[in-house]
Amino acid sequence: MKNAFKILMGSIILVVMIVSCKKENNKPEPVSPAGITGNWLEKVPGDVNRRISFGVGMDFSMVTIIDASHSTSLHGKYSVNGNAVNIIITESVSRSGDQSVTTAVNQSVYDKASFNVKDDKLTLKFIGFPASGTTESQAVFNRLIMID
Repeated sequence: MKNAFKILMGSIILVVMIVSCKKENNKPEPVSPAGITGNWLEKVPGDVNRRISFGVGMDFSMVTIIDASHSTSLHGKYSVNGNAVNIIITESVSRSGDQSVTTAVNQSVYDKASFNVKDDKLTLKFIGFPASGTTESQAVFNRLIMID
């Protein structure tokens, strides 16, 4: 009986030791889209301003204000994989004076983009629209802080 008890206790201790051992997770932590989420402003040369917004629901918008009466708004969705961001535009709204034209589109912006957020600055490295050509371009945006 004592041998059976020793075997039972040894088995229980062995099971507890095996179960309580924590496996190390060697997988890299995914980059949360929370770092890119928010409103960002880019000062483009001249009087042009560009605001982009990465929403918590993976909604994306870009508003380019050319002057007081001309602007373009792009709306769509984005996804994040590591430090890569993929943005697909589904609607374009062009405004000139009191008139606006809405167009359904299916277009990628900031092609092959990677991003980095540091000190409330968002840096996008990309190829293609809104820049021209096939060389790598970069855009730097400042985080817009909303104050009530």
